[in-house]
Amino acid sequence: MDRSVLERFTKGEEPIAALAQRVRRITVSPIKEMAILAAEVPDAVSLGWGLPDFRTPEHIRQAIADAALREPTMGKYSHPKGVPALRQAIAQRLGERHGLELDPDSEVLITAGSMAALLASMLAVIEAGDEVLLLSPCFSSHQEQVRLAEGVPVFVPLIEEEGWRLDVEAVERAITPRTKALVMCNPANPTGAVFPEADLRRIAQLALEHELFIISDEAYAFLVYDGRSFFSLDQIAELKDNLIGCYSFSKEYAMTGLRVGYVHAPRRVIDNVLKVHDAFVICAPTLGQLAVLAALEGPEDCVAQFRAGFARRRDLICRRLAQLNGVGSGAVGCSFQVPQGAYYVFPRFHGLEWGSIELSLRLLYEAKVVTVPGIAFGSEGEDHLRLSFCGSEEGIEEAFDRFEAWLAC
Repeated sequence: MDRSVLERFTKGEEPIAALAQRVRRITVSPIKEMAILAAEVPDAVSLGWGLPDFRTPEHIRQAIADAALREPTMGKYSHPKGVPALRQAIAQRLGERHGLELDPDSEVLITAGSMAALLASMLAVIEAGDEVLLLSPCFSSHQEQVRLAEGVPVFVPLIEEEGWRLDVEAVERAITPRTKALVMCNPANPTGAVFPEADLRRIAQLALEHELFIISDEAYAFLVYDGRSFFSLDQIAELKDNLIGCYSFSKEYAMTGLRVGYVHAPRRVIDNVLKVHDAFVICAPTLGQLAVLAALEGPEDCVAQFRAGFARRRDLICRRLAQLNGVGSGAVGCSFQVPQGAYYVFPRFHGLEWGSIELSLRLLYEAKVVTVPGIAFGSEGEDHLRLSFCGSEEGIEEAFDRFEAWLAC
């Protein structure tokens, strides 16, 4: 393996004095780095990027075609806060699902994907030196968004051996006078944990007592397994003034490339998030917003089908992970927590002489299997890999056949 590839992850480029420090201190997500590297490896099979292979449902595709041909506003900017009918539909959806009362004109903003919602929210509320609590392992981009806002990430470990349980006492101990916000991702990326209502209510109480914002990333709220119920922070009425909820339509309706998400928050927050969002994207793509409106107004059986497909893939990848133990010399072991939601599993590997970066790169170049190194998600992620199971079952089987053959060498 070319050692210069490893250095891209561990060192980065030499600093250039003319570049802004706030950008020099962040990195391209290793998720995207691995996707870029994998594009140069012929016949690589991906367990890396969380890109579902499901086809966008036909009624949404038809709505896009109809809008492209007949909707006069299709190629124009939308209202800066988003298509009014879509904001109304979102407010109605959150009211029905979470009992949340929102004014669609002042408390909902349509964004260019939930990534834009998250970054614009952080830039709106975080100032230089503010501490932001991140539950570790945490989504790698949350770390870079905090740093870009000139905040200080403070990592609070989850309890791995208890299914990546939320450690409320550790969160409380991490709060200082400089703490401004807590970022929650539920269901969690990369661990697949789903946090229970009791723990979320305790976290909400801490936020209220210490006057903290909670920036809630619920991109996978639709995807939980085994008949488990999902409890949203939206359902805690007294938290409304402290909550910034960020959502995506990308995974739920298989429309990652259309780049539409949204943020809901109190009016004083939305007014400032709008300033940031306007400054870097103006508005979410109008055609994408019209497609989402069709998704919300159309049949929901596609979502149930996706959910069932992800559940089958989860069971398959867990079965194959369990079979890795004892492959080859038997020196390498694997342990993992079964995901409760989302479409990632975060196994720990034992008995290897390398860290997660080198393991991930060796799998790419020697086995042609794409993974993401666990260290990308915080120090608690070392010795782990994030594996995505949103690809086809055939792809998962092929990836693990290669993985086993590589371990056996």
